[in-house]
Amino acid sequence: AVVAIENVDGGAAPRALPGTAMASGKLGLQASLKTSGASVAGMISGLAGNGSVWLKGVDVKQGNTGTMMAGALGLVTALNQFGGSGKSAGLVDISGSFNIRNGIATTRDMKVAASMGNSTAAGTVDLPRWLIDVKGQVQLSQNFLTALISRQPNRNVTQSVPFTVRGRLDKPNINLDTSKITGGGLPIPGIEKLLKK
Repeated sequence: AVVAIENVDGGAAPRALPGTAMASGKLGLQASLKTSGASVAGMISGLAGNGSVWLKGVDVKQGNTGTMMAGALGLVTALNQFGGSGKSAGLVDISGSFNIRNGIATTRDMKVAASMGNSTAAGTVDLPRWLIDVKGQVQLSQNFLTALISRQPNRNVTQSVPFTVRGRLDKPNINLDTSKITGGGLPIPGIEKLLKK
């Protein structure tokens, strides 16, 4: 079956995607999918096909844990906390393509665009087991880097930061390798709490 969704209100997304209210914003999906099975669980395990998905103008404050997008939104929230701005992370755009086989979706080009930087990621989403295993890099924005450097001007700060998103799809563990940001020497208030996300 061919599935095409354009500009759906993000708050209505749980009618198509399991989870609580995702967040504000618009959702689009183009996919060619097929499945078979005697139960809902069997049909999820038999899901196969490919497609692409995008979300635009997602409000991070409204959709963190409890949704299928928790990993992407949680990553942006973690970066915002790391930056110490105390402000909203603002609106986020998410896009990427995927192939799915036996209910396991694989992506190599997931992108998350936010005010503090742009992320690229690759990995898997295992729908039958409700697990995510994704890793990637955040390219910090110039404004974000400037704010970090202004706190410790004598430290080297890199623009590219590795991250992983692993665990339950609706409440994953998010790990930013902050030592790469600071060269291993910049003290970050509250970083222990952040790394436990």
